[in-house]
Amino acid sequence: MGFSAEIQGVKYPAVAIFKLNNGDAICWYGDHPTNGHLAVFDLVEQKRHFVSGSFSVHGSRHRNGRHHQVLEPSGHKKIYLSPRTDKAAEDLVCDHIRDVNVPLFQPFDFWPIKTQLWHATTSRHVLRRDDFGERVDGVILQGFMCRHEYVDDLLGTLQKTTYKSWVEHDGVFDLVVLAEVVGIPAPSAN
Repeated sequence: MGFSAEIQGVKYPAVAIFKLNNGDAICWYGDHPTNGHLAVFDLVEQKRHFVSGSFSVHGSRHRNGRHHQVLEPSGHKKIYLSPRTDKAAEDLVCDHIRDVNVPLFQPFDFWPIKTQLWHATTSRHVLRRDDFGERVDGVILQGFMCRHEYVDDLLGTLQKTTYKSWVEHDGVFDLVVLAEVVGIPAPSAN
């Protein structure tokens, strides 16, 4: 499920990607490429990783419970962070995949990447500031892998903080994305 953001009339593709792979129930995400220096402390393997230059991040949860995150430095080997095995997907009712902060007010200072998971330059899910009411700075997209029969329970539990939701069916598990509005603070009266 790919999301684009429209900011000042410009559509920025792939600002958020959530994928539920039918074969392995893998949940992937692609982040914007980042340029800079990063020190990561992997508490699971008790290692430190240093990345410099351009890099991107993605992660997954596999059906058998295997988790990992990957740093992909430009021109270097992938760095696998905190690989661990957790509860198998078959034993889960719902699993929170990730949050994505999507600005709708100020343009991005870089063009988002295209990943192997989602090559489209546009998305059927376009996030526009006007669609989320007045005084909106952005949205927080929350992704969940949820058993089909519990999707309504998930939506009901989070309906107070959710402005909009999308569901993609995939057999036993559905991919559920919820949007929470980030408001612009009201001007203070002097």
